Amino acid sequence: GGKTITPKAGFSGEIDITNQNAGNHKLRIEEISRFGTVITSAETTIKIVNQNYEGKMNIEMPTNLQTLTRPNENKLKIQGWAVSNDSNATMRVLLDGNVIINNLTRFARGDVDTLVSPSYGGKTITPKAGFSGEIDITNQSVGNHKLRIEEVSRFGMVITSSEITVCVTNQKYQGTMNLEKPTNGQILIKQEVNKINLQGWAVSNDSHANVRALIDGNVVANYLTRVSRLDVDNLVSPSYGGTGATPKAGFQLGVDISNQNVGNHKLRVEQLSRFGDLICAFEINFPIMNQLYQGEMCIDTPTFQQIYQQGENMAIGGWAVANDENARIEIYIDNVWKATADRYYRADIVYYMSKYGSKTSLAGFGKMINTSGMTAGTHTLTVYEKSRYGDIIGGVERKFVIQAKVTVNKNPSNNTTTLPINPTIPNYQTNGTKGIDVSQFQGSINWQRVASSGVKFAMIRIGYRGYGTGGLAEDTRFKTNFSNAVASGMKVGVYFYSAAVNSAEAKKDAEYVVNLLKKYGYQNQVSMPIALDLELVSGVNTRDRNVSKSVRTSIANTFSSTIASYGYTPMLYACKSFLNDNMNASQISCDVWVAQYNSQCTYQGKYTMWQYSSSGKVSGINGNVDCNMCYKNY
Repeated sequence: GGKTITPKAGFSGEIDITNQNAGNHKLRIEEISRFGTVITSAETTIKIVNQNYEGKMNIEMPTNLQTLTRPNENKLKIQGWAVSNDSNATMRVLLDGNVIINNLTRFARGDVDTLVSPSYGGKTITPKAGFSGEIDITNQSVGNHKLRIEEVSRFGMVITSSEITVCVTNQKYQGTMNLEKPTNGQILIKQEVNKINLQGWAVSNDSHANVRALIDGNVVANYLTRVSRLDVDNLVSPSYGGTGATPKAGFQLGVDISNQNVGNHKLRVEQLSRFGDLICAFEINFPIMNQLYQGEMCIDTPTFQQIYQQGENMAIGGWAVANDENARIEIYIDNVWKATADRYYRADIVYYMSKYGSKTSLAGFGKMINTSGMTAGTHTLTVYEKSRYGDIIGGVERKFVIQAKVTVNKNPSNNTTTLPINPTIPNYQTNGTKGIDVSQFQGSINWQRVASSGVKFAMIRIGYRGYGTGGLAEDTRFKTNFSNAVASGMKVGVYFYSAAVNSAEAKKDAEYVVNLLKKYGYQNQVSMPIALDLELVSGVNTRDRNVSKSVRTSIANTFSSTIASYGYTPMLYACKSFLNDNMNASQISCDVWVAQYNSQCTYQGKYTMWQYSSSGKVSGINGNVDCNMCYKNY
């Protein structure tokens, strides 16, 4: 269209790139029609870069590895100089990589202006070469810290930097203390004493010192009450700054011990500085005992050697009194807990009630127990009176007899009398595999005869952690039982009874088992699981009696994971009530071996093995033996 259409063909203009990012950018120029559509366009790439500034700096304060001791030095003073050829440069301070100050104070430094600044544009570019500032170190941790100062360009790029290390320490205070009450070895008896009264004194040259109390390593009181002690002010305090530093030298507080376990405990009182550092400590040992209650009891029924037909209800009754109003009556048959008896008033026992402070308002006890799960023969009934703590106040034993029901074959051509199925053999889930579990208490065993009797597997006790001291011990017949059982052709596993009170002990239990197997070269002969045996021992103040559900569950899972890490199959053994009442059974991470002496197992959780009797009879074993059914092919 010529000059007439485009009288001015050239174009020019300017774009501000101050706020554009550094890097490549696409520049496009378009010729637009009167209707807003692009007629023609052209593109080019331009690159924006920031000027690289240069500079130099020096940290004069603090010096490298300088130590600051609190509380006298709570401020870290910073001073030095920095120059660069960027007139808009700023200074920032970082401590351990975190920005603490974004802009330091700048001031003139004639010496730097003359000697250093000319190489970087001179005083015109950096009119104030000096810098200073201050950092509060009150809340910084004790130890070494990295101090870094950076000179930053107008574009946020580091021009130059310098690093040093500073060390923060706390003042070491001196002091002394004494615990006057309770005394070392003092016995505290529940229910008489549920609170331990602490009393003593502590002095130091830290006016902000604090005293706290710990029992068995656990803090039970963070701040003890402080009181004046003129005797200590006159005799001891002057050596540690006097009453100006410790205006109240005495301390006292009542600490609740109602939730502490029976046994020996360590009480520790600590004097801590304002920084939480230990100045001094005082320790004593003290035992806690349950109040020992007294009482009397009697079984009225059953009578001695009373006979019951299998399946008949057995009425258990009598009376019991004690000077513990919270005493309970527990019923055991053949050392297995069966029930807690109901209580009722007995007018004929008023005399005995008065002998023990009339604490027992319901002296009579009674319970109906069904005998259908009991084997034919003589059994032992034991009734215990137990205190509120589970300690045995008294107990009475009585023998009784169970007679098996006799059935007559109705076939007229064969009018013979037959005995019922052996009650030690379960009458359901017959697809299981029959096995036994044994320990040193079975004595000498003829394993070839056991194997010939149809027993397919054996779980053999390898050892135990005692419920008294918690010591580890090997079953005295483990080696003999294991080697002979394997030689008989049976599948063999092991179990370990434990009174562990935490996961650390459970791990040691598992390692003890593995090491015993290695010791005798049995590690490749274990064809059944390795089981942890958890159970409560009645009538005994065991070390694990007060372990919580969550801790017992953790103990089982720790033992299980440790055993599994060595390539074995772990298992947990426990009775039905223990699984329901003393553990979080749904959280168990291994197979379960449940004990319930019954014609069928009514445990609702998952299990792969069932111990259905403790009074089985097996050829090759003298006396009773535990019998099991296994429903998994290990």
